[in-house]
Amino acid sequence: QPVYPGEPNRPENRRITIVALGAAPALPSDASFKF
Repeated sequence: QPVYPGEPNRPENRRITIVALGAAPALPSDASFKF
């Protein structure tokens, strides 16, 4: 399932964002990916 970093309204992106937050909130790569 592809991820759309440019589409924050996408449910897939939001779901993966929550997973990333719970998995590794201290990674700078995740921070850039989330925002």
